[in-house]
Amino acid sequence: MCSKLLIPGQWHHLAVVIAKDMKKTCKLTVYLNGKIIGTAKMQYIQPFPGQSISMEPTAVIDVYGIIGTPHIWKQMSSLIWRLGQAYLFEEVISLETVAALYKLGPNYSGNLQAVSFAGDDVNPEPSPSRLVTEERISFGINANSFSVTTVMDIKSCYNEVDSRQIAQEMGITSRDSSTPVYLARNLAQHLSGTARTIGAALVGHYGVRTFASNTAANSFQFIGGPSVILGFVAMASDDSSMYAAMKVLLSVLSSSTGCEKEMKRINGYKLLAFLLKLKSSLLSNRIFQLILSIVGTMELGSGAATIQNHSAFKDILCDFEVWQNAPDNLDFILLTHYVDLLKSPSDGPRNAEVMHRMNVIKKLIFQLNEPSLTCEKVKIISIIMKNLLKGYFDTKDVLRLGLFLVYTLLPPSLNENVIFPENDLDVSTQALSQTPARTIWLRNQLLEMLLDLICSDNLHPSSKDQEEMFMALGSDWFLLFIQGHLHSTTVLLGAKLLIHFLYNPVIMEKFRDGMPTSSWLSNIAEDCAVLMCTFKSLCKIHLLGISLFVLLSLLSPFDMCYSCCL
Repeated sequence: MCSKLLIPGQWHHLAVVIAKDMKKTCKLTVYLNGKIIGTAKMQYIQPFPGQSISMEPTAVIDVYGIIGTPHIWKQMSSLIWRLGQAYLFEEVISLETVAALYKLGPNYSGNLQAVSFAGDDVNPEPSPSRLVTEERISFGINANSFSVTTVMDIKSCYNEVDSRQIAQEMGITSRDSSTPVYLARNLAQHLSGTARTIGAALVGHYGVRTFASNTAANSFQFIGGPSVILGFVAMASDDSSMYAAMKVLLSVLSSSTGCEKEMKRINGYKLLAFLLKLKSSLLSNRIFQLILSIVGTMELGSGAATIQNHSAFKDILCDFEVWQNAPDNLDFILLTHYVDLLKSPSDGPRNAEVMHRMNVIKKLIFQLNEPSLTCEKVKIISIIMKNLLKGYFDTKDVLRLGLFLVYTLLPPSLNENVIFPENDLDVSTQALSQTPARTIWLRNQLLEMLLDLICSDNLHPSSKDQEEMFMALGSDWFLLFIQGHLHSTTVLLGAKLLIHFLYNPVIMEKFRDGMPTSSWLSNIAEDCAVLMCTFKSLCKIHLLGISLFVLLSLLSPFDMCYSCCL
C-alpha cells in the first residue's frame, strides 16, 4: 500500500505515533505526508530493550537506534534516498501537529518552539506557536547541522559510552583519532528537561575516505573558478597563448554551469572585455570565432544563431572599443555578424529585441562620429540600424537618430552647393577624411536608410508606427533638411521622406493644420546633453529655401509636388 504512494524524486514525510493501550499493548498509527495511511496494535516497547531486565540503578545499558538499515540486514540495493530532519518525541502528537510538521518541509532545522506559517486574509501575520513542549523532545537531527570529528574527540567531549558504540558500528577501535566521523548534533540538546543523546553519527561508509570524480571544468571551481582562466588571458603574450586561453575558457563555460554562473557573479565578461581591449593586438579571426561561441551567437561550424548569453554579448560584442584597434579588420567582421543576427528569418526579431535593450543603436550612433570611420562601415551600420528598427521598432531610437542628423547640419553661413557641387561629393576614395564632405555624405546615407525603412512592409503608409514616428519627430524636423543652403542631394532626400509620410491621410491632415514645432527636441530632451557642446554652434538654425506656406500650396495637387521633387 505504501509503495503506491511513494513517488521517486519527491520528498515524503513519514510519522509514526505509538500510543500506550491497555494490557501491555499499544496503538500504532502511521502518517504519510500528513495523512493517516494505517493503524495497528502491537506489544508495547520494553522499558529496557534487549535481554537485560535488571532494575539495579548501577546497571549500565547501552541503547542506540539506527535510522536506515541495520548491519545484519544490509544487502546490495539500487535504492538511493536522502534524509531530512528527524525527531523523537515522548508525547503522542495529534493529527494537526503531524500536518504542521509536514507543512514545514524538508528544509526546516529548528526545534519546533516558535513555528510560524504564512498568514491569510484574516490573520496576515500570525504569531509563532509551539508544536511540542521542549521537555518532550528527545532529539532532533538535521544534515545541515553537523560537524566532522573523531572517536577520541567524542570520548573527550561527551562520554566513553557514545564513543564506544559509534566505534563498534563503524568497525574501528575506540581509540581511533584519525578516521573522520560525521556527527549530526542533537537540535534539542540545549533544551530544558532530562539528559539527551549527543546526536547521530553517519556510519554508511564506515569512515573510509571515498573519491568523488569531477570533470576538469568542475575542478576549476576548487582552485579559483573562471578567475584562473582570466589570469591566463591576462598573461598571454602572443596569439597562440591567447587562443589557448580562450579555448580553455570556452570549454569550461560550455561544460560547467557552475563556472558560467560564477562568471556572471564576478562580472567576468566585463573583465574579459577589458583584457581583450588591452590585448587587442593579439586578437585574430580564430579567436573571434571562439568569442562568438562563448557569447552563443554562433556555433562552431555553423551560421549565426540566437543570442543566448546576454551578459557576454553586452559586455564583449557591444563594446566597440574592444574591436576598434583589432587587426584583421575584426571591427568590420563584427558589424557583419550583427547583420547576420538580424537577418535570421527565425531569430531575427528576437535578436533585435535583445539589441534594443542593450542600446545598440545608441552605441552605433556614437561610432558614426569616429574620425577613422570608412564608407564601408557607414553603409553596414546603416543596414544594422534599418534591420534593428524593422525587427523591433522604437520611437526612442528614431529620436536618437534624428538628433544625430540635426548634428550633421552645417551652419547657414556655409552654402553646401557652392562648396561641394554634386559631382564633387564622392568620398568613397577619401576615407571620409574631409569633414564637410564626410558630414554631407553621412547625412545622406542615414536619410536614405530612413527612406528605405518607411517604404518597407513594417512601416506601410497606414502603419501606426509611421504615425508615431512622424509625431515624435515633428514637421519642423523634416523642414530642417529642405533648407536652401543644404546640398541638393540632402534637400531631395528630405523632400522624399516628407512626402512619403504625407501619403498617410492622418499625417497629411495634421501637417496641413499645423503641428507644434520642436516636438523632436522636447521628446529627446534627455539625450540632448550628450551633444550640447556641438549644438552651441548650431543654435541659430533658420528655415531657408521653400517656405512653409508655399509648400502647403504645392501639396494641394499632391501628385504634381511629388513628380517635381523626384
